Parts: sequence; C-alpha cells; structure tokens
Amino acid sequence: MRFEQKNLPEESDSKNEQKEIEIGLATSEDSRDIYQVKKDSWLATHSASEYGLTKEDIKQKDFFDKVEKLQGRLERGEAKSFVVRAKGKIVDHRTFPSGKQIVNYQMIRLSLEKKNN
Repeated sequence: MRFEQKNLPEESDSKNEQKEIEIGLATSEDSRDIYQVKKDSWLATHSASEYGLTKEDIKQKDFFDKVEKLQGRLERGEAKSFVVRAKGKIVDHRTFPSGKQIVNYQMIRLSLEKKNN
C-alpha cells in the first residue's frame, strides 16, 4: 500500500507552518517504534496518582516485551497495522488481526488525521 500524504497545520505559533502526515501499512521493522508510541501515550495520559498509577510505574513497565511477537505476526500476515508518520516518525498506529475485515479504512484515516491536527 502506498502512503497517503496530507499537509496538516502544525501546532505552533506560526499559522503558516505545515507538517507532512503519511498513513500506510506498517512493516515488521516498525514494531519497536509502534511500542514506543504506546509507551509515550501511556506516559502522557495514564498516570493517575489517585488510582495509585504513577509515571514511575509506567516507566518501569516493559513496553517492548512484545516487539518480536508483533514482528512475527506482521511478517506472517497474521496482523495488519496502520501507522501514521509525521515528518518520517511514527506518531500513531492501529493494529488489526489478519482476516478481520477493515470495513471503513477511510474512517480510520480521518480519525487519525483529526487526532494529529
């Protein structure tokens, strides 16, 4: 699948700056970056000291213990993963079991674009 390119406004002081967003299928080489995105997301959104979950707890979790498993699933075609790249760096992803019909790829693409606006 070819990456789709969109120019979306970047969050900055300059209204004229643009960033390039690409959405496409992940390869097995993207697996580690996918888990880095998961870790970064948890650090940004899931710490809640009132529930006893701190950033230190999240930092200690091994987010990379399943990288090899995802690499294998992608290589064998047992899963499909879409990644969103901004300036070449993976910033978001969605992974689906292979064989599961992805009925509305357009909806996924729009959802990811909105999130990265």
